[in-house]
Amino acid sequence: MQLKLNEQLLTKGLVNKYIVLLSCMLLSNFSVAADLKRTQPDPSLNARDVVEIVMSAMANNDYPYQNHGIEITYNFASPANKLITGPLSRFRKMIRVGVYESMLNFKGIKYENYKVDGRNAQLDIILETPDNRTQGFQFRLKRQIDNEFHDCWMTDSVMPISLTTT
Repeated sequence: MQLKLNEQLLTKGLVNKYIVLLSCMLLSNFSVAADLKRTQPDPSLNARDVVEIVMSAMANNDYPYQNHGIEITYNFASPANKLITGPLSRFRKMIRVGVYESMLNFKGIKYENYKVDGRNAQLDIILETPDNRTQGFQFRLKRQIDNEFHDCWMTDSVMPISLTTT
């Protein structure tokens, strides 16, 4: 009798764990899907929103198709940034090779030092890369005026930064 009761509790406990795990997975996928639907600059987004959208896209670069995350990232590049890094085919190569490659499919992220000063903003990110390294980048963004993206925050530059241990 006691053995049968323990088996029932064990089975019930495992089922509950699976339900919790499945719920977490579904909620995280809805979050990713929501971010991946926001693929263009919009005046309703603040600078931090833009960086979070871009980094969510980079973390899931090949979802729903290859280099989709890089395309979203390019969409949020300012016109001034695109003059230097564009067109998209060149931008894609720049991300895939070199220091920016660690932004693709990263394992974890922290956002730090968010600052907004008028039309300028910056935000540091610290990534745990797929090969378990830690890499920092600083995003610099500008709220656009007098162009097709009026009042939208867009990325002017992303630079690697040195990380110090405390």
